[in-house]
Amino acid sequence: MAQPLHVPPKPPESAKLRSYLYDLTLSRGFKQSFALLVVINSCTLVVPWNVEEEKQRRNVLFGLTILSALCNILFTIEIILKSVAFTVRGFWQSRRNRGDFVITILGLTWIVFHFLFQVPAYIAGGINEWKRLTYTFGYMVVILRFFTIAGSAALPPTEIPVSRKKIHVENADVNRVDVH
Repeated sequence: MAQPLHVPPKPPESAKLRSYLYDLTLSRGFKQSFALLVVINSCTLVVPWNVEEEKQRRNVLFGLTILSALCNILFTIEIILKSVAFTVRGFWQSRRNRGDFVITILGLTWIVFHFLFQVPAYIAGGINEWKRLTYTFGYMVVILRFFTIAGSAALPPTEIPVSRKKIHVENADVNRVDVH
């Protein structure tokens, strides 16, 4: 997933909407806002997503899953904006975009399964098994989404402190190095 993002060429100025969306989706602010959204989505896992936890903290868990669903909808909007900006063919050239697309489809599938199919599961009498399945599926989608920011240029640069030491080579003897 930490592949460099393949960026298609900028659309012509005559394609005003595509040109605007191209500049928007490649802007640092756009990338950082979606990286922040990934972190927010990951923070929804602060409370375990399971049936036992739902019995103890029903409202908190419901709020966190709603927040995660909203994040997934925003990721869908991101995919649509990039598809328009780069064209579908240009969007599909990047491995990272393809990975984001697959994870977004999984996220939308989770939303449908978790929120819309609960009523039929309740009527059928298997609501606990269904919730166990959808909580696990949703949890996995959030974890997969978190890995999309690994190595991403959207993250602010970090500096790793390097210890500065003098290295002295005596008499051009490459095998013997004194570190001071």
